[in-house]
Amino acid sequence: MIHLKINGIPVEVEKGTTVLTAAKKIGVKIPTLCYLENLLPDGSCRICVVEITANGRSWVDTACTAQCSEGWEVDTMSAKVVDSRRKTLDLLLSEHSISCFNCEANGDCKLQDLCVEYGVEKTSYSVEQKAKPID
Repeated sequence: MIHLKINGIPVEVEKGTTVLTAAKKIGVKIPTLCYLENLLPDGSCRICVVEITANGRSWVDTACTAQCSEGWEVDTMSAKVVDSRRKTLDLLLSEHSISCFNCEANGDCKLQDLCVEYGVEKTSYSVEQKAKPID
């Protein structure tokens, strides 16, 4: 068994357990967009990033792909993590409008919810939004 701490909460998990699964075990929510439970994770959306500290150094990694290691201390809401998530949402909005009135998922959209949670109202990139033809 592997012992680590997530947001200061001790957790014991089996070898091969991801940080995302370990966090769920103790009731810590980590946001995701691309994660699907029965598929292999790929970390492509970058929203589930966490800050990991071990052996005197720290780094940011995706919780859905990072497999827990003995003695890790994981912070799911550090300043680095929040900044990274905001930047990722900003980039996502550069290619996806948050004004989703024509979308079926409007009001039930993880991207919209995360943008509200992290205070991202619009992209800071000057990207020309091209109207897509109506199907």
